[in-house]
Amino acid sequence: MTSLVNTNNVDGKWLLKDGTCWEATIEPVGVTLKFCRWSKPTVIPDFDYSTVDHLIIGGWHHGGVGSSEMNSFLDQIASAPSTLVVQALPAHFPGNGGSFSGYNRSMNAESWTKATANHTNLLCNVYSNYVDPPINKLMTGWVEGRQSMKILRVQHLYEYRGDAHIGFIPKNVVGPKERDCLHWCIAPGVLDPLAMETLDSLNTQ
Repeated sequence: MTSLVNTNNVDGKWLLKDGTCWEATIEPVGVTLKFCRWSKPTVIPDFDYSTVDHLIIGGWHHGGVGSSEMNSFLDQIASAPSTLVVQALPAHFPGNGGSFSGYNRSMNAESWTKATANHTNLLCNVYSNYVDPPINKLMTGWVEGRQSMKILRVQHLYEYRGDAHIGFIPKNVVGPKERDCLHWCIAPGVLDPLAMETLDSLNTQ
């Protein structure tokens, strides 16, 4: 049984604004998970990082995080006994040369017309070339020398998984509107490898 509680709802909307926090308690395992969202590395106010068993930080896939900012943040959370720094997942899947508005669909006009007629085969580009700064290449330097921290390497799991993104659907159809290539699908199986890699890393900390 999982009890999920919104402990700090910043603006009345689900999980959108900086500072929004959630807490889940899983029974009978006796595990408590706490989540807080910020757009950039931010120390949680009045929080004692030494009290956690494992700290997982990530979400850098929109870029905009400099080395000095990240190093300062890591210094401030160094009291956590075990920290996983998660690699950024591919942010968007237009991929090679695609634009966010055009989605650079990997099919010809006739195939696209047939696909939109029955909403099948609506795939984003297979490969993402990371439109944002190459933040994963910088992480090794950020984490190096910090004994309680290690990188959770998951980029390879998803950089060729455009098929795991949702796929475009036009405005004028019945059902969900304008699904796109920019966000991960939550269908069963898509995030399972990420969960398994996370658990394996925690077991070896």
